[in-house]
Amino acid sequence: GPLMVALVLRTIEAFKVFDIIWIMTRGGPANTTRTLSILVYQEGFSFQRAGSGASLALIVTLIVSVLALAYGTMLRKTAGSMV
Repeated sequence: GPLMVALVLRTIEAFKVFDIIWIMTRGGPANTTRTLSILVYQEGFSFQRAGSGASLALIVTLIVSVLALAYGTMLRKTAGSMV
């Protein structure tokens, strides 16, 4: 229910804050403001490890997709029981 919705939305929202954090701190000092999207960017572009960056991006995409699929399944079950 509400917990799954919050989890999916917060995970997606974590990627939406890339620009503000990157402009203000670039993930520093000492990586304290580093998010998953900044980690993916740094691996792929700053550290020139394209394979590692692509792998991280794929893993995060899969995690978000699984969470969204689980949410959709739970929503359908809940809607079906109300009918």
